[in-house]
Amino acid sequence: MFPGALSPIHILIVLGAVLIFLGPEEIPRATRALTRAWKELQAWRGTFSEHVDQLFDATDPKGPARGEPQE
Repeated sequence: MFPGALSPIHILIVLGAVLIFLGPEEIPRATRALTRAWKELQAWRGTFSEHVDQLFDATDPKGPARGEPQE
């Protein structure tokens, strides 16, 4: 195991603290909020990746110039 990595006991301690802090009623709501945030982050990452790819394609000196048909 890597030094400083989370072991199963660390994960159980964190889950126990979350249960105590939020309570059983709030955990489903918090999970839904985290899931929505994760999906939004993934969508943003995909969009950002596309923009970066387009930027590098546009500035690639070996690639076709704009307006020239590709063969």
